[in-house]
Amino acid sequence: MTKNNLHSIKNSGFKVPDGYFDQVETAICNDISLREKIEASGFTTPKGYFEHFEDHLLGQLPKEENDKAIPLYNRTKVIFAIAIAACLVLMLSILFNTTQELTFDTLETAAIENYLEEEDYTDDDLATLFMENELSTFDFIEVKISEDTANEFIDSIDIEDYILN
Repeated sequence: MTKNNLHSIKNSGFKVPDGYFDQVETAICNDISLREKIEASGFTTPKGYFEHFEDHLLGQLPKEENDKAIPLYNRTKVIFAIAIAACLVLMLSILFNTTQELTFDTLETAAIENYLEEEDYTDDDLATLFMENELSTFDFIEVKISEDTANEFIDSIDIEDYILN
């Protein structure tokens, strides 16, 4: 502060005209008396104006005109390319169609097992598939299963699956 002598300013730079405060009182009184004389602001709206305002406003808006714009991609070219691709796929599938007859020999054992596991067969359903003549106790007696094979089978079984079902 002492550098610019701001602490010792005697003149602020603001001046009021002579007789200003004498005229302020009369100006304020005149303004108050004028405001008391005004009954209405002069700004009124017709009756029902806001009820039809939206329709009136929308009627004044310019109608949208659809300008023709050049698209960034041409639809006909895309459709043409898709049609060509579909024709090529169809042609290749017809030319290289190798039909193999499906037999039980060509099916994998795992595929058959998966099919049987996914289907919900009951014991009665399986019993109707086999004739009594086809199954006999001798068929099961003559089958020789080694002890190692039986142990591997038992180890591979998920007991929880059988318990939950």
